[in-house]
Amino acid sequence: MHAAPASESLDSVVQAIKKQFTKKSSVRFSVRRRGGPPPSEDLKISGAYRFNASGMYAADLTEISYEKAATGRSREITIGREWRTVTVPLWRVVFTPGGQITWKLWAGPDNLPRRFHAIMKFTRPEGGEAESMTMNIIYRGWGTPVKITAPPKHLISGGW
Repeated sequence: MHAAPASESLDSVVQAIKKQFTKKSSVRFSVRRRGGPPPSEDLKISGAYRFNASGMYAADLTEISYEKAATGRSREITIGREWRTVTVPLWRVVFTPGGQITWKLWAGPDNLPRRFHAIMKFTRPEGGEAESMTMNIIYRGWGTPVKITAPPKHLISGGW
């Protein structure tokens, strides 16, 4: 595994991912996120993506969120070109769009991503201490067959 080149020269990584789309391939992944401004919470996500020529075709995700009052668990299966769940804004307007993001991407000998690490700093419009969020994503099993099937109709939800 090697660190990917500077962001200006990620062409080899982009091309490697596009090849996975044309091969109708898949990848498994896990995400760990810590910190961030409210309403953010620490969370873990694991799952798999299936691709087709136009990009991501199906996803099966399990999310565990760690909040002060409780631990939340959910599973989402998406099949097709459209997400079929409620759209929720990512951030309240407490923080400015400004801030700093530092990141690093590790790629394998095939130029496919293996790990992504980012630290995002958020600043408050009224000043004060900045919040930060750390995210790590691990990609594994590129090209390993993954079957994602829709759940039985009685388990399908239209959102919250």
